[in-house]
This record gives sequence, structure tokens and C-alpha cells, in this order.
Amino acid sequence: MIMKKITLIVLLLMLFISFGAIAHPPKKIKLNFNKETKMLTADIIHKVKDVDTHYISSITIYINGEEIITKAFENQSDKMDEKLEFVLDKVKSGDVIKFKAKCNKFGKKTAKYTVE
Repeated sequence: MIMKKITLIVLLLMLFISFGAIAHPPKKIKLNFNKETKMLTADIIHKVKDVDTHYISSITIYINGEEIITKAFENQSDKMDEKLEFVLDKVKSGDVIKFKAKCNKFGKKTAKYTVE
């Protein structure tokens, strides 16, 4: 009986580890906002083997807690990352931009940027 439990635990651990190696959330989000052009640039670091089966599936942008942009994707443009640009006309000094990126397989990552 104990041997069956140990075997089951080992198998579950192996399954969990192999799933974790395949599916992972974005590693990092680099944000920059240009006050003159009102352009937000986002570099979502998310290394994948196949951009059509494992990718950033959606992003959401909030300003001061209010959702302003949501965008969905069906693939990732590059195996290393996804680079995006958005014009945010109404952003002013002191505003907090929150950027959330979600992986189609597992996890999400959030970054914040305070406009100077």
C-alpha cells in the first residue's frame, strides 16, 4: 500500500514538472511611456518553441485602476517576446499604468509604470 502511494506521488511530481517545463507565464514585462508622443511600449518576455501553440493570448491595460484596453491574440510574433505599442492620449503625470499579459497555456504577469 505504501509503495503504491509513493509511486503515485512520484508520477504526479513527474507530470507536474514536465507540464511546468512546457507551460509558463510571461517572464517579464518591460514598459516605457513617452509623454511627448503618448506612446506606451511593452516588451513581454515570453520564450516559446512554437509561436502558434504557446503564446501571449491577451493583454489588458489599466490607467489608475480603470480598464482601458483589452486585446486578444492567436499567436506570438517572435519566439523570444511580444512587442506592442499603444497610444494613450489621456495619460498625464502621476497616472499609474498597469499592464497585464496572459499566456494561453498557463499564468499571467503584471507590470506597473508611474508616469513622471
